[in-house]
Amino acid sequence: MIFEGKEVTVKNGIKVLIKTPTVEDAEELLRVHNQILRETEFVLSAPEDPELSIEEEKAFIEKNIIGKGYFLCVYIDGKIAGMSGLNFNRHFRARHKGSIGISLLKEYWNIGIGSALFKIMLDLANKQEGIEILTLEYASTNDRGRALYKKFGFKPYGVCPKALKFKDGTYGDEVMMIKYLEK
Repeated sequence: MIFEGKEVTVKNGIKVLIKTPTVEDAEELLRVHNQILRETEFVLSAPEDPELSIEEEKAFIEKNIIGKGYFLCVYIDGKIAGMSGLNFNRHFRARHKGSIGISLLKEYWNIGIGSALFKIMLDLANKQEGIEILTLEYASTNDRGRALYKKFGFKPYGVCPKALKFKDGTYGDEVMMIKYLEK
């Protein structure tokens, strides 16, 4: 689905635009995604995963524009700085649930962009008819992520030990969180 956009001012007076990307953003989106993979182990994908082609990235953007869910990007001075996805379950018994994820370039951590993006995504989820529950997962070592999710009312409901395996052979736990939407 398309979110036309909202401009938000975050810490240090930085203005960001949060909106649905277009297929013209595919190349930059792919570059930013790959940079995020190199900057953090807090996302599921890794630099070792097969890289998407520009055509695959364009198809991903198009699918999200016409699909049931949202994929939003954060733009600073016209450049992508991060992204977030909000997906709704299509299965009958799970249509009341959605899932959310977020990632930002490291240089934009800790200035309020994550909070601004998360607030917009939660507003969109609350406006979606029939959605009662949102879930997310995060690497247990991601303290900033945990603080953001708690700030917005998510509560932990489980841990999957060794859910993440890193290049050096070590493992990380994944924490699952849930939020019941108030409508």
